[in-house]
Amino acid sequence: MFTTRCVSRTPPLSEPGIVGYHAKAKALYDSLRQRQKDYPQRLADGETLEALTEETWQLLCDNA
Repeated sequence: MFTTRCVSRTPPLSEPGIVGYHAKAKALYDSLRQRQKDYPQRLADGETLEALTEETWQLLCDNA
């Protein structure tokens, strides 16, 4: 029988050292969750998946 052993050669990641990182990440996720609530209805109303994808991508880019 074979066993697989995973060994990481990289050190564990520490918390980001960017001031305000966690607050910015929370704001981004909250905004994304809020927008996603409307996606099913917007699709049903005829908006394209491509348009929603572009809007979501733009949200991520604007908050990077």
